[in-house]
Amino acid sequence: MKKQLILLCGILFFTFQFYSKSQSVMPEWVLNWQTVYPDSEYIAQKGTGKKSDEAKNEAAAHLSQYFETSVNSTRESNYKSLESQTNGKYKLQIEQEIKRETKVESNTVLNAVEYTEPWYNKKDKTWHCVAYINRKTIWNKYEPTLRVAKDNFMSFYNKANEQTEAFERIKSLSNAVTEGFKFLDSVSYAQFLSESLTSSYSNEEIQIFSNLERQIQDEKDKCPLYVFVTGDSGNVIYSSLVNSLTKSGFTVVSDKAKSVCLVETKCLVQTEKNEDLIVFSPSILIEIKNKNQTLFSYSRDCKRIKAYTEANGNKKSLESISKTIDESFLEEFNSALSGNK
Repeated sequence: MKKQLILLCGILFFTFQFYSKSQSVMPEWVLNWQTVYPDSEYIAQKGTGKKSDEAKNEAAAHLSQYFETSVNSTRESNYKSLESQTNGKYKLQIEQEIKRETKVESNTVLNAVEYTEPWYNKKDKTWHCVAYINRKTIWNKYEPTLRVAKDNFMSFYNKANEQTEAFERIKSLSNAVTEGFKFLDSVSYAQFLSESLTSSYSNEEIQIFSNLERQIQDEKDKCPLYVFVTGDSGNVIYSSLVNSLTKSGFTVVSDKAKSVCLVETKCLVQTEKNEDLIVFSPSILIEIKNKNQTLFSYSRDCKRIKAYTEANGNKKSLESISKTIDESFLEEFNSALSGNK
């Protein structure tokens, strides 16, 4: 029994000596963590603290911040490239997307993070730790999310190409643009994880997305519009409407036979006497139709006008309708084309 006790004490002593020695030897990653965990294979950040948990938590915080900053940088680079390829067609939308910084998918990150065993430096009385993620491992974890984004985008795109009616085709392609931006976000995330794995996975779809705006314009070119306005005078309403439709990318033709859709516009002005004044209540109804159905409808009650004469009141009423068209028609029309109405 005594011999066994001595043997046990000896084992504990040598174990303690070995552990103390191993703790005193500085691991290579403490000074050269970027060499031990090269950027080509790992995403890594180092943390320090007065306690081992503090060092570990700081490494994780640095990793998360680096992750988010880098992903958003990749997104911005991809958006700028898209803007260049589309000659600025997506400029406003891209500016909005860049301002909306994406948040790192924390579950994906946290499930893939590994840590070095925290090491204590007796000289500066500081704990050191490195949090790191293997790029290939986390890319494989994220790949199903990327695949869903790609499939959603391609589903909208393929559905658009199946549409036989021009307006519906334009709307579906515009919906595909919305899904394309979501897909591009996923691609940017995946590219940061692994450029090589992502490039072979999404190049074709990215090219389709880049060409979408041109395809939408081609469809608009195939859909000339004929504008017919009742209740107008001096082409005040006609000019405002043509200007808005042109800004939206459509061609307005003067020959109804050459049009695909009719833009039927009614200017209505109701009047009532108020002592010496006449109160005018102008309104506008715009309907875009093909042979079979109404494709888009826009109506507004405009600012009421008070005048002493019908001529002056009618003139100001048309100006009020024109201003309303200039202020809200284009936005609502483009929103409808994007499938948001």
